[in-house]
Formats: sequence, structure tokens, C-alpha cells
Amino acid sequence: MNEVYLDNAATTFPKPEIIYKKLDYLNRKEAFNSGRGAYKSSRIAYETIEKSRRALKKLAHADSVVFCSSVTEAFNELIFGLNISANDNIYYTPYEHNAVMRPLKRLSEKTHCHLIEMPLQKNMEIDLQKLEDNFLRKKPSYVFVNHLSNVTGYILPIDRLSALTHQYNGKIICDGAQALGLIEVDLEKSKIDYYCFTGHKNLYGVFGCGGIMCRGELEIEPRLYGGTGSDSLNLKMPERGNLRYEASSPNVNAIGILETSIQWLMEKNIYEHEKNLTTYLVETLNQIDEIQLHLPSSKSHIAVVSFTVEGYKSSEVAEILDLDFNISVRSGYHCCPKIHQYLGDTESSGTIRISLSYFNTKKDIDRIVAALEELLV
Repeated sequence: MNEVYLDNAATTFPKPEIIYKKLDYLNRKEAFNSGRGAYKSSRIAYETIEKSRRALKKLAHADSVVFCSSVTEAFNELIFGLNISANDNIYYTPYEHNAVMRPLKRLSEKTHCHLIEMPLQKNMEIDLQKLEDNFLRKKPSYVFVNHLSNVTGYILPIDRLSALTHQYNGKIICDGAQALGLIEVDLEKSKIDYYCFTGHKNLYGVFGCGGIMCRGELEIEPRLYGGTGSDSLNLKMPERGNLRYEASSPNVNAIGILETSIQWLMEKNIYEHEKNLTTYLVETLNQIDEIQLHLPSSKSHIAVVSFTVEGYKSSEVAEILDLDFNISVRSGYHCCPKIHQYLGDTESSGTIRISLSYFNTKKDIDRIVAALEELLV
């Protein structure tokens, strides 16, 4: 029985065939140290990276892109480089991943800045009215917003949150790990100050590449110091530009693949495909009485469905699906400590999470629904 892979929020799999072919080409023809040599191959590797940078700028209407090894590194660079002080009010949503929450926790311990959680409505969506009341009392310095929840599939209203944040002269920072490539992103239109991303999820790239996209040029204190291939007699990092934050040898393969993946994305209607699949999945799971879905409204939801099964721990269900039915799902708390307090899923030790990609079909959904029904007989 072929595997049904439904853990795409962790990493999309499979990748498009064109990605495998391009990755093989990069390994064989362009896996050189970009910017570290005056020879032709090094210059080609450099231009490959710059093509991906330009493609990302166009995709998200960003002015600048700084590459890191992952979205976690990107958030660490940003959070610890913003010179946040004890007087700053840092707002975050309950949907934030530990890539955001753990650096913020450490930052608050070091600087004694104020961490403030945004309120939710009963439908698990951000309560914008209460949030504005909070902003009136404690003006936001920085606002952290997960664009697409990896636990519930909630599409957060980043445009409205950005407008509200800027109304109080704060800056907004988005976690686009789940969203970029699936949901349209326009930094200029939305007035997003910083947008962090990764390459191996909905950009259909590979592990080893993430980054920060900005309106304007990134201007923070660098956290990584080392060689850049330029001005090597100077013991200080460059004062401006991408190289100020891109020390060490760049991952040409992981970065270079993104130009190809973005071209592939532009030829597909991935949002419509995954929205239709999500609707079908929710409708079919709702027919099983023992299953409780944890969802926002359908209008602000896509790709990720979390649920619990009466009488089972989430890990038990995931293990049975794997061992007996060859179906791969995620179970537990999904590196998101805050939102589970609202879901009330501690008795089941978190949720079972189904997360979809362009390569999933209704047959995959029928397989897991049939497996769950058999489990509950």
C-alpha cells in the first residue's frame, strides 16, 4: 500500500519533478562558493543566488531579501537584532510557533520588555476590537503575527493587523513559514515591515534556506559574524546591504532552487486546489461523531486541519495510521505552546494534524477517513 503523506506543514513532499532535476543540476554544475572566487563558476553560483533573491522580491513585492539557513534563524536574527528595550511592548498572537516564542521569551528575560498576548474571539480568530483597546492602553512597539497557523490553518488578517499597528506607530513582523507560496503576499500593499519565510514548505524547495523580506533595506544589528568574501582585511561586518547579514558560505542549492520553484508555483492554482481539498476534508471528518475538529471559520481557513478523537491520545491515532494504514500525519502540540490552551486538548496530548499540499488528492482524504472509521468501529 502506497504511503499517503499528510504532514506538509512540516515540509512539503513530494517536490515537483522539476525541483529534483534542478537540484541535481545545481549539485553537478553550480555547487561552488558564491562570491568567494574570481573564477567563472563562482560568479555563476553568485548569479544563481541573486536570481532567487529577485524572484522572491517579485513574488512578495519586497524591497530586500536576506537569506538565512532557516526561518528559525531568521527570527533569531531579527528578534535579537532590533535593539528591543525594557520600555517596548511586544504583542504576539497565540498562534506563534516556538521559532518566535522561544526567542521572545529569552529576549524578555534579557531586556525585561513586555510580552503581551493578543485576545481571541470564541471562534478562535483575533479579536480586533479588544486588541485596539489594548493598543490604546499600551502602544505596540512590535507586533508578531503568524500569517497561516500550522495548528488550525487559520489565515490571520495581516492587512488589518498591519494597519492597526501602524496607526500606533508600531512595526509588524509576520511569520510566513506556512503561507508563502500558498497565499498571496504583498509587503508594499499590506505595509508589512518584516516577513520571515522558509524554502522547504509551500515554496516546494529543500531544507537549508530561509530568510527575511522587508520593505526598504534591513537595518538591524547583525547576529552572525564571519566571512563574506569581500573586504576581508576589515574585521567589521559590512555597514549596509545583504552581506551585513549573510556571513558564511551560502547554501547555493537550497537558495538557488527557489527561482525554479517560484516559476513552477506561478503556473499553478495551488490555493484553489488546496481550498477545495480542505473543504472536502472538513465535510467528511464532520460526519464522524467521535472526531472533534478545531477550526476557525471556513472563510479564513486552508490546508491544515487539526482534530482530536474521543478516547484516544493524539499520538496513538497517529501511530495506528502509520503502522496499520501507511498514512503519515503529525500529532502533539506542533511547537505552538499558546494556542493549545485555547483548544483545550491536553487530555488528548495535543491534536492530530492533517496538512495538505498541491500533490494531495481526494483519494488521499478518502483513505484517511476510511482508516479513521475503521479505527472507531
